[in-house]
Amino acid sequence: MDGSISNTMLNKKIAKLLESDLDHDKETLEAVKILSSCFTDNTITIRRNLSNTLEKRSLVIIENFQSCFGEIKRLMESLHLDLTSMNQSCLQTMNKIKNLKTKNQNLLEKTHYLKNERKTVDIQQAIVDKFLDRFHLKPHEIAILKGLPSKEDPHQPLPMTETFFELLGKCRQIHEDSKILLSSSQQTTGIETMDAMSVLEEAAFERLYKWTLNALRSFNPDSMEMNNLLFKAIGFISERTVLLKNCLDEYGTIRRAAVVRNLIDALTRGGPGGNPPPFDLNSNDPVRYVGDILTWVHQAIASEKELLVQLLQQCDPTTFKEINPIKTSLSFIMESLNRPIKARIEQLLMSEPSSTKSHGPLVLFKIKNLIKFYSKVFSTELLPDSQLVYTMVEIDSLAHRVFINSLNFHCAYKLGKSADGDNEQPPIDLTPTDSLMQTIYLIDQILSFQNSFILSPVDRQEIMITMVNVVIKPLIQACRVCAAKLPGLEMSIFLLNCFHEIYQIISKCEFVDEFKEALENQINDYQTSLINENASNIITYFGLTAVYYAIKNEANLPLSSITGCDALALQFCSKKVDFFLAKPDNFQLPQLSYLKSVELRDNIKRKSLEFLCQMYREIYEAINKKENEYDEPESLLTQTPDHFSSILL
Repeated sequence: MDGSISNTMLNKKIAKLLESDLDHDKETLEAVKILSSCFTDNTITIRRNLSNTLEKRSLVIIENFQSCFGEIKRLMESLHLDLTSMNQSCLQTMNKIKNLKTKNQNLLEKTHYLKNERKTVDIQQAIVDKFLDRFHLKPHEIAILKGLPSKEDPHQPLPMTETFFELLGKCRQIHEDSKILLSSSQQTTGIETMDAMSVLEEAAFERLYKWTLNALRSFNPDSMEMNNLLFKAIGFISERTVLLKNCLDEYGTIRRAAVVRNLIDALTRGGPGGNPPPFDLNSNDPVRYVGDILTWVHQAIASEKELLVQLLQQCDPTTFKEINPIKTSLSFIMESLNRPIKARIEQLLMSEPSSTKSHGPLVLFKIKNLIKFYSKVFSTELLPDSQLVYTMVEIDSLAHRVFINSLNFHCAYKLGKSADGDNEQPPIDLTPTDSLMQTIYLIDQILSFQNSFILSPVDRQEIMITMVNVVIKPLIQACRVCAAKLPGLEMSIFLLNCFHEIYQIISKCEFVDEFKEALENQINDYQTSLINENASNIITYFGLTAVYYAIKNEANLPLSSITGCDALALQFCSKKVDFFLAKPDNFQLPQLSYLKSVELRDNIKRKSLEFLCQMYREIYEAINKKENEYDEPESLLTQTPDHFSSILL
């Protein structure tokens, strides 16, 4: 029974071994490999001694293991002895340290206290450094602001640089920041800091002011090249009005000498190489001469203004509430031009109207308007009370007086005078005289120049009133004096020709509506006179004058009983009416052909015929009334008024 069980178990083990995958069983493979190393030959003796062989091998392995661990044990025992010795040393050291700590406890406490104190002092030192950096300047910075000599060159002060302006700004910032201290517990420190910065700022401003004056004096007045340092200096100085005024006065003194020298050169020498030529070469052309001088002055004002704007570019405009530094300096600089401008223009104007060197009214008018125009231009660029503006006003007033004197001379000595100086006679053709046409041409030229020039309405009105009072009224009077030598009809024709020319030129004018209306009324009066004269002349030719006057006088007698109004006379008149209607133009006044204006001539003829038609109608109707006792009145005047009017009109 037991044998069968053992066989069964062995069979199972064998089956298990056969079923196992030895290729992947590493332990089994390793065991087999070791086991194979124990066989040199597969004999029964070797197989029987396999157990002894394995036990011997195990014994060898155990002996090797014991030998190795014996060495390790020895080393561990030596290490144990060393650690025990080290532990004893550490215990001794700890005991010593405890003893020393007990002895030096006060020293450690004091060291810790001093360490904390050092931290506090370091913090306070950092605070003080920050305070000094913000509210104080370093010695070398103070030396720069005060302009003290440098260490390298004790005899030469530090030059002006951008650093100076940065430090001056920092000084001001410190002064402003010190006001914060006044609201804290550090009021004394704040006041002392503000006082120190104020003193330092004053010293810096004194140095800056002196440097600016020297810089302005050292510039070449012809080129006037300025740098950024000067702009910044003027920007700071502008806060002190008195200092700025002194600097601008110094600048103005330099520039006014250069400006007047440049004007004299332009007048006498001209530009480089004679281009442009000197103004004095054009003195025989007064309008161009005056225009060149005033244009040059205008350009000089623009150039100087540009330099001043550049010089004051970094100034705060809000500091100029009471003064305008640009206009003030420009006015001061341009004062130097008063004498040469005034002397030359006055010399040009001051000549007797009767002399050969005198200029005509037209030239003087052009000069006057040039002066007035530039006077207004200068007054906008300069101060109203500046010397140059005042000089221009004086010259303008002089030019106006000279212009008026020239007009008066023209009216007094040339109107109504012939080329030989004798009293002018009306032309045979009753056209306007030569002096009248010359005067009208002069007025037309003056008006044309006025319209091409930029003048204000007030100036234009002043000119027109002057022309009317000084020229046109004397012109009308001269026409009347000349016309007084003619018979009535010729006088009306001549005056109509003259007044029409005057009216044509007056119609272009402004601000003289009242005078224009008065002249128009005079023209209408003379036209009415000629209309009546022309119509009366034709009625006289008809022989109907007696009838017409009888109608107008409202005679108490019948018309047929009045001499010249009988039937026989009216029949004779009817024949003349028929003859007139055949060629009405042949019966117009021959003097009407002398009218220079076709419009006036046609208007007079037309209104004469209208008046004639009205007179004829009145006569015709009166003849056909029963109370005038005409027999067969329709046979006396064969032309009815409507037919008469239709032919003429």
